[in-house]
Amino acid sequence: MKSVLFIILIVLTIIFLIISLFHLYWAFGGTVGKTESVPVTEKGTLLFEPGFMPCLVVGLGFLFLIFLLYLPSLDLVSDTISTGILWIVMGVFLLRVIGDFNYVGLFKKVKNTTFSRNDNRYFVPLCFLIALLILLKNLAD
Repeated sequence: MKSVLFIILIVLTIIFLIISLFHLYWAFGGTVGKTESVPVTEKGTLLFEPGFMPCLVVGLGFLFLIFLLYLPSLDLVSDTISTGILWIVMGVFLLRVIGDFNYVGLFKKVKNTTFSRNDNRYFVPLCFLIALLILLKNLAD
């Protein structure tokens, strides 16, 4: 069971690190993939402009999630607290899978945009995978 937990932690770490690096890259002026990762209206208007602070906060947030994965082994907080936080994080990713019923998630209405296709191909499955891996990690602890 320890080897399965180790693999789960490594996969989550890699996923969170890649997501973090993309957001930090965008925060500091990078543009590759940025607009394709933002929901748009049917007319192609971005629903929001991801600026420096939002990208920085999300990037640092994903780095914090990596820290959170290993928090129990650092003995800084109880296992109950770190596992509880991870249950909440898992719930957030499941909510992202479900979506807002308009622009993101499985039940979105707007389906013919580049973002929508990316959401179906990459973002929804990735969020489901993250939620599943967190579930397995929490159950293995």
